[in-house]
Amino acid sequence: MSRHIFAVLTNPVEGREAEFNGWYDDRHVHDILKLPGLVSAQRFRLSPEQSAATPYRYLVVYEIETDDLAETIRDLKAKDGTDEIPATAALASGVLASFFEPIGPLVVRR
Repeated sequence: MSRHIFAVLTNPVEGREAEFNGWYDDRHVHDILKLPGLVSAQRFRLSPEQSAATPYRYLVVYEIETDDLAETIRDLKAKDGTDEIPATAALASGVLASFFEPIGPLVVRR
């Protein structure tokens, strides 16, 4: 199986951050992880210390293990916004979602 990362950058609608975080933590990541090949998810909030400006305040990183990434993407697109993976009005438009594949080994500090 090939390993991939699915990185999603998002923002909440102004004034709906608590609803946005509740939906993501209590519902959305669990719905996504029901898809074949999706094995883990971890959410991040933008740190106050930055070296450059960014328009996004939240990141979720999903790990995918599959022999057919195109099929996984088709499945995700087909179910996104349905009863299986419902959306929330607390999610601002302009989501940036990208899939990555490793090009080298994981390197850890010695």
